[in-house]
Amino acid sequence: MVNRVLKLHQGHTIDEFRVCFDVNGMKYKSEIDNWISFSLRKKVKRFLLEFKPIMSDFRYTLTMKFLHESSSNLLCGDFLTDLCLSNVEVTAEVLDCVLSNCPSIEVLRVEGSQSLVEFKPSFPLLKLKHLMISCCIFLRIVEISAINLVSFKYCGRVTRMLLGDLPNLVEMSLSLQYSDILVDNRILPSHYFPQLETVINNLLEISLSFQYSDMLDNIILNSCYFSLLETLVLELPAMVDSLHFCSSLLNASPVLHKFIIKLIGLEDVPAEGNRTVTRAEYPHQCLKVFELIGFVGCAIDMELAMYIINNVVSLEKIIIDTRSPDVEEMLPDSRDHEKNLAAIACARQLETRLPLGLLSLSQTLIPSISHTQSNSINMSQEVIAREAIKHALKALRKRHLLEEGAHAPAFIAISGPIASQGSEWKEKAENLELELQQCYKAQSRLSEQLVVEVAESRALKALLQEKEEGITNLQTELTQTRDECSQLQADLEEKIKALELLVSENHQLKTELEEMTNKAKNAEAENKMLVDRWMLQKMQDAERLNEANAIYEEMVDRLKASGLEKLAQQQVDGVVRRNEDGAEFFMESTIPSICKHRINAHEGGCASILFEYNSGKLVSGGQDRTIKMWDTNTGSLSHTLYGCLGSVLDLTITHDNRSVIAASSSNNLYVWDVSSGRVRHTLTGHADKVCAVDQLQCSLLQHGWTNHLFWSR
Repeated sequence: MVNRVLKLHQGHTIDEFRVCFDVNGMKYKSEIDNWISFSLRKKVKRFLLEFKPIMSDFRYTLTMKFLHESSSNLLCGDFLTDLCLSNVEVTAEVLDCVLSNCPSIEVLRVEGSQSLVEFKPSFPLLKLKHLMISCCIFLRIVEISAINLVSFKYCGRVTRMLLGDLPNLVEMSLSLQYSDILVDNRILPSHYFPQLETVINNLLEISLSFQYSDMLDNIILNSCYFSLLETLVLELPAMVDSLHFCSSLLNASPVLHKFIIKLIGLEDVPAEGNRTVTRAEYPHQCLKVFELIGFVGCAIDMELAMYIINNVVSLEKIIIDTRSPDVEEMLPDSRDHEKNLAAIACARQLETRLPLGLLSLSQTLIPSISHTQSNSINMSQEVIAREAIKHALKALRKRHLLEEGAHAPAFIAISGPIASQGSEWKEKAENLELELQQCYKAQSRLSEQLVVEVAESRALKALLQEKEEGITNLQTELTQTRDECSQLQADLEEKIKALELLVSENHQLKTELEEMTNKAKNAEAENKMLVDRWMLQKMQDAERLNEANAIYEEMVDRLKASGLEKLAQQQVDGVVRRNEDGAEFFMESTIPSICKHRINAHEGGCASILFEYNSGKLVSGGQDRTIKMWDTNTGSLSHTLYGCLGSVLDLTITHDNRSVIAASSSNNLYVWDVSSGRVRHTLTGHADKVCAVDQLQCSLLQHGWTNHLFWSR
């Protein structure tokens, strides 16, 4: 039947192609492929395959092979804006191929595909505005980039959602566990839906379907959790026994305008007695429309309605729908007549149970109760109307039979010639119809060929234009490349000249470097020779110095010996003279026998003392880093020399008594001018303390610790 209808279609385009019945996809796969090819050839805008749910083994499968065979039609897929694949097996690769060849898709719906494991298009979906994914039980991840996405609906198992930047998303519908994640602070959405917390702040409409009722009693949402939300749709399961969840949602949605609650599976037990609902401390200020679907008049839905009436200030309309939301398409007679009447009666009682305060404060905004139930309020009048219609139909049928019996002879007389002429006309009409069908077929074939040829010509024309543009671009690029090549060649010549100059300079520098290296080697050899000669000279000087020291020591020994001889002679002469002269004018011994003066010279001890040449002054040096000069006749201090940085270990004085030289523990020698008391010279060069110092007749200063060093005076 579908194929016949498609053959009779003579138009060039189709706005919508929709298939919505049960079909065996395995048995009629070729027919479905032909339907898809036909719709693509007709440049369909809305393509909807809404098959009924059957076993996956008998579902239609959209394959890559068919897409490659229909690539000529898919390449012209800019016209397709709405695509629905319901109960169609499609893989991620096939869906990516379809989306890549149809970039103008604004609405995409994928339902009931067990072959879809991941939905990750390889390119941004720039025009996609509405996305719906439902009942894809093996789907693991949804990762897209759709900056213009306005609404997103997902129903199924929890999977990882990576939706990129969604600045325009204002509507969202979530079901089952995702609804629990959205409202339950104890469930962290960071792994499954990292953007969930940021997305909900910009939503204007959201639909939530919950799976379990026991978790709704403990939900506490933060204030202004849905800061911009205007429409909220809730699908609540049976056995909901608390208003805590709805009150928490109202507090979290400060600008909510429309609130829809769908109650599924409520027991049809009417509420008994008067129920009181407490008023909230802060009533809602913006809610205008409240719709309650699945109303049966029990305690739960009556409490919900009364809570909204008592705690909403600007309420304008309440819609009570007694149809059950779990029945497909909400059939009007899905519930028993008596139960409907009881539910309607309970709904009517809400007007009488409105709080007096609300009636007095907002009389112009008194909530009105409208019923979308197709049954009338007064069911007895509807029954009477149906019976009247049946009676009228019976009367008309009886009258028609009587008229046929009265005019039967006339009909028989006229029917003969009319029948003969009618048979001829029928044959002619059939022949004409056959000819017309053949003409239609020929016209359809010609139109199809024409469409194909026009499409091919357009494609070839577009391809030719692209090639011409490509040739022009290539010529422009070639000209630019030639200019760049000539410029690069000129630069290359300059670089070559510069390189040659650098090479020549490098050779020259190498020659100079070799010359300098040779000179350095010669200088090093000369330096080594000079060092050797200098060391030899030093050794000779040291030998001479050693000889001079030996001569000096020998002279000192001789002087000491001569002094002892002279002293002994003087002593002997004194004894002899005393014996000869009667001991009156004998020479006394020069060796002192009594202490003349006791001098406390230095703190810490005195390290060295000596007398000036041909003078009675005593020079001392000690641990207090000073040198003091004493008058031996009076025992008084005559002069103090400062400037030594260490303890004085040895002293010497020049032959003219003008300078005092001290050896110090600070590794230095110090020379003082006696007349001014200032340090004239500081002699350095020792690595350790200087323990001895002496002044030679040859104007050399000798001192040392483990070796001898000399300074010229």
